[in-house]
Parts: sequence; structure tokens; C-alpha cells
Amino acid sequence: MKNIISIAPNRFSQILVVVIVFLTLASAAGSFLGQVSIDNYFLVEMRESFVRLFDPNGEANIIAWYSASTLLLCSFLLGIIALVKKMNYGDYTRHWGILSLIFLYLSVDEAALIHEMAVKPLRDLFDLGGFFYYGWIIPAGVAVLVVGLAYLKFLFHLPSKTRWLFLVAGGISLGGYRPGIN
Repeated sequence: MKNIISIAPNRFSQILVVVIVFLTLASAAGSFLGQVSIDNYFLVEMRESFVRLFDPNGEANIIAWYSASTLLLCSFLLGIIALVKKMNYGDYTRHWGILSLIFLYLSVDEAALIHEMAVKPLRDLFDLGGFFYYGWIIPAGVAVLVVGLAYLKFLFHLPSKTRWLFLVAGGISLGGYRPGIN
């Protein structure tokens, strides 16, 4: 089958690294600027807007938009893999399709703050505190466990390099959670 779409992984990775470095520097600049004393009202407002736009712990800002966009891109690419697997009668077509839907949900959740809506009801219902103060991590943890177990055979079917990249990416994503940061 002739390739219709060609993506140069190294070039694409370089672009993503540049964007991530920019966002990291903008976040660091915002953190620094947030500590600077300014007397001019206009400059204070500009500084506060900049800080909010690049706060990695904030919601509804450029960093959250980037995160939602990359999750949507992952969903799209996983969907393409599922379609190609289906056209070639490949293994694990359904797994790729479900991964695409999971990443689509994660993208929508990041943009629409769906998990935020679960915090208060779950906290009140189960009297949560400490590590579980943000109650959404309970259903999210269960979902990760269920999907992880359901995908073990799929994971071991992948080529070794791809399997390790999946595991590293998942570890980085899941390891990014810190209690107190929703």
C-alpha cells in the first residue's frame, strides 16, 4: 500500500521540543515576573495576564490549550493507525481505535475541565482529604488500572522499542500528577 501521509518523526519531535522549551521559558518568565514589584497599574495588569496565560498549574490558558491540542493530535494519529490496521487486517485494530477514543476524551477533558466537576461531589460523598483531596484521581486511577490490565497483551505484542516508548510516555504522563495540583 502506498503511503498517503508521511510524517517525519524526527522533524516533528524537534518542533514539539521547540514548543515545549518556549512554553517552559514563558512559564519561568511568568513565575519570575510574578515576584517583581511593579507600581504601574497597566504594567501590573499585563504581568498578571502573562503569568496566568503561562501558569503550568492553571486552567484555561495557553499551556492547557497546548496539552489539549497534543492529546487531540494523539487521538487523530491513533485513529489513523487503527484505520490502517483495519485496512490491512492487522492485529489489535480495536485496541488502537479504543486508544484513539481515550485520547479524544482526555483532550476534551483537558479543554472542558470535566474532571474538575467531579472534585467537590466526590470529596463530599467520601469525605476525602490529603492525597485524595482531588477526588477525580480515584475514578481516574481505576480507569488506568482497568485499561492497563486490558492492554497487557497488546503492549507485549508491540515491537520492543515502541513498547518502551509507550511505557515511558505513560509514566511521564501519570507521574505528572502532584497532590494539590488539579
